[in-house]
Amino acid sequence: MVKTRDVRRFNSKGRDAFVTIVRSKPSNILDEVDKILNDPTLTELILGPDGKPIQIEVVYIERRFELAQHLSKWFGQGNSLSSLTGDTYLWDWLSAAWMRTLVESSGQSLEKVLGKQQDRWVLSNTLLYYHRHLLSGPFFAYETNLPNPKNAMCMLASSVIAPGELVERVAGKRSMSIGSVCHLATLLYFDPVLGELREGHTSAPGNPKAFSYYFSQLDVNVDYLAMDVDALLGLVPSNFKRWVDKAKDERAKGLS
Repeated sequence: MVKTRDVRRFNSKGRDAFVTIVRSKPSNILDEVDKILNDPTLTELILGPDGKPIQIEVVYIERRFELAQHLSKWFGQGNSLSSLTGDTYLWDWLSAAWMRTLVESSGQSLEKVLGKQQDRWVLSNTLLYYHRHLLSGPFFAYETNLPNPKNAMCMLASSVIAPGELVERVAGKRSMSIGSVCHLATLLYFDPVLGELREGHTSAPGNPKAFSYYFSQLDVNVDYLAMDVDALLGLVPSNFKRWVDKAKDERAKGLS
């Protein structure tokens, strides 16, 4: 079901109200969030160059990649909201606007969709947690890896409401979330034939935790950001062999 809304942003009072609701998690949280979405004392209407409201389609999209594509219609370069990608109050309003849709269409419980972390709904001001936001996280993973966003499937192949460990490990450090290292994580952990993350990718050896640790250590001595992805495939240690072998075979067949 698609719901078209006039785009608004929270003002400081509105954001505080949203944070309070997210933290307290009242049993009628969806109704409480709905009440503040269009409140003129808590929000501001965003107008386009023609002076008319900008409208956005709020629709349930299961996977992060397709959600990012959808948001790019408004936030992508040259589009109506592209100058506002850094507006945290706008992103928080968007997550509020999507909350009911994500809860009611996901098939998951209210508790699971809301999650324990405030950062899922309220965009963090710190680089350590900004990627956890359910709306802006997928968009920035997609946008920062253009013109080849599929190189970032390690961060985009999972569901919107359950990003998973790989997203946390890769997106949590900027140097791993862009360029060749991000592409490498995709080659290792994403199955290009099935279009989903590889079964067993979170188990040792060579899991995302080991990947993050290895490149954090390598960061000190090697300029891996300047290396191409095939060079990196030959660089990772033997505990990643099961994934490296799959990745090399798929590249040889032109699958990735």
